[in-house]
Amino acid sequence: MRKAVLEALHNFFGKNIDFKVTSKLSNGSFDMLDDQELVMLNKRDELMVVKDKIERLLRYATSEYKKAKKLFKRGEITIDELIENEEKLNKLRNELDEINFKLRQ
Repeated sequence: MRKAVLEALHNFFGKNIDFKVTSKLSNGSFDMLDDQELVMLNKRDELMVVKDKIERLLRYATSEYKKAKKLFKRGEITIDELIENEEKLNKLRNELDEINFKLRQ
């Protein structure tokens, strides 16, 4: 998305535009971020996007697992299919836990 915005600005102004990323400090002044902080910020943003997607998938997988449990009780699916749904749910939970751990660091 950032690349598209920069390309649109470049097309509009017809020249290269250099942007400076700043961070507002608690005292109200601004300070430049160095490259390492910018990379960390970008990784954190990416992790937040992935976290949101995994949370959506987890909600969907939870509802699918509940449906699968009901179907299993009625004898409409096998235990293997139920276990497969449970494994998907656990995998998403583990991925979400890993991302939350990375975000806390």
